[in-house]
Amino acid sequence: MSLKLVGSCAPLLAAWVWVTLPPQPLAAQYGSASAGRQHMSGWENDRIRVRTVSVEPGARLAAAEGGADRVLVFLTGDLEGRMPSAEAIWQPAGGPEPENRGRLRVDAIVVDVKPGTGGATGETPVEALSSYNRSNARLLIDNARVAVMKLQYRPYAMTLDTPHSHPQDALVVYLSGGLTWPSPYDYPARVHRGELDVIPAHMHHSFRNVGGDNLEFLMILAK
Repeated sequence: MSLKLVGSCAPLLAAWVWVTLPPQPLAAQYGSASAGRQHMSGWENDRIRVRTVSVEPGARLAAAEGGADRVLVFLTGDLEGRMPSAEAIWQPAGGPEPENRGRLRVDAIVVDVKPGTGGATGETPVEALSSYNRSNARLLIDNARVAVMKLQYRPYAMTLDTPHSHPQDALVVYLSGGLTWPSPYDYPARVHRGELDVIPAHMHHSFRNVGGDNLEFLMILAK
């Protein structure tokens, strides 16, 4: 799994980017050595912690650190050895540790929603998608702790609506590959299943798919 940190000098998903952040580089804001494309095994901020897990048959998924609620995104079959009925599931803290009852290893992305966070000001808008671009957004999880949306962009689709922002960092988990156009001054980039992006809080953005493949991803926002 790789993670690409989105910034004023970095690719933004499938997006044209309008940056309203102060001129401080994102490298300083996120403690990274570079404001360019990042490749890391995990990521966290004050609200969420992202990690990948592999659960062998008969093994259990370890409890979240600190008793956090969490979102599970299965990259393979689910813990019952079947195709997941949904791309993401919600697992509240305090429940039993789920067991892999299937015959194959399960690979997943775990998004821990840290205790004691939440109460962000402002609402979390669903991505605004114009019907013109043959794309759609569907809310998979919406509770007091987190919102998870699935977005689908058909080939050569883009949003024509006014760019918008979120009051918190938005985590993007790609479900399928696609060719994205990062910015007017960069080059198209191909993303793959299981890769991550982060849209920093208050960054204005919209999305664009310039490839011939369908582009699908989850957007996860802690509240």
